[in-house]
Amino acid sequence: MRRLFVLTAVLLLGACKKKPEPARVAEWNPAPPHGSRDWKIENARSAAPPLVSVGARVMEWPSDSLTAQEVVAGIGGWTCIPDDPDTPVEDPVCRDDQSLSWYQALRGHRPPVLTGMGVAYRLHGGNTASDTDPYQVAPDSGEWIVDPPSIEIAISADHSDRIYKDLPTTRTTSGPWIKWARTPYAIIVLPVTTR
Repeated sequence: MRRLFVLTAVLLLGACKKKPEPARVAEWNPAPPHGSRDWKIENARSAAPPLVSVGARVMEWPSDSLTAQEVVAGIGGWTCIPDDPDTPVEDPVCRDDQSLSWYQALRGHRPPVLTGMGVAYRLHGGNTASDTDPYQVAPDSGEWIVDPPSIEIAISADHSDRIYKDLPTTRTTSGPWIKWARTPYAIIVLPVTTR
């Protein structure tokens, strides 16, 4: 009787086991062609964590224009910009409204007018032609300065002297620094670690 009970239990357990699902064939999703609309959206939104960038508006500024072109409308108050083809390292960026206002002022060579703190994500890092001249579009030496993956903070000029006063004005590997110090476009660069 005991053997019959054990045998019945084994058969019932075997019948209750979930059958393994057949192996699924991975779907092949090729990357969109470089420079295409879909590539620009994917590239631009990769500059920030998905919590920030999913659904963000994507805009681009052709190098010969001060006028932005909307690639795709978005929600959530963030604007992401794809890689600048005029620089050697991939450098997409996502900006909140204040940082976008700062960026538009820089492109237009106007002093930025911020009503709050501006935040930009550059999780791929980026390129800088000069750490002292924000208007410089290409490096004098031919060698671009490579920025680490970072978050950039822009602050209203009314408060920047007080907030920036204890931060280094040259690059450091041990923490944040001020880029373009003593100009209206001074920003804090906060290096971040990405996985």
